[in-house]
Amino acid sequence: MRIRNGRRYRFIGTKVDQAVDYTQNGTYEVSTTGAFTIHGVTQNRTLKGQLIVKDKAISISSDFEVALTDHKIEVPKIVFMKIAQVIKVKARYQLTPYNR
Repeated sequence: MRIRNGRRYRFIGTKVDQAVDYTQNGTYEVSTTGAFTIHGVTQNRTLKGQLIVKDKAISISSDFEVALTDHKIEVPKIVFMKIAQVIKVKARYQLTPYNR
């Protein structure tokens, strides 16, 4: 995934913390804990979101905030007043089966 300035970010979580019946259509409030990295700075985070099962397709959405200082992102002084110190992130994923 990419953010505006072209630098990469990623979140690596190992599992969904709540029970989900992947065989039944439904919407589930879920969370997962993992390593969130921006600009080479990694922090452990618990992200909350919705997992949707619909006709065997699985999608996940999550909205969360990231403080620039948490990842040592410095805003140039010339644009200090134009950029928020906390960024709102909206993540949307469509999952597909992993074929070995």
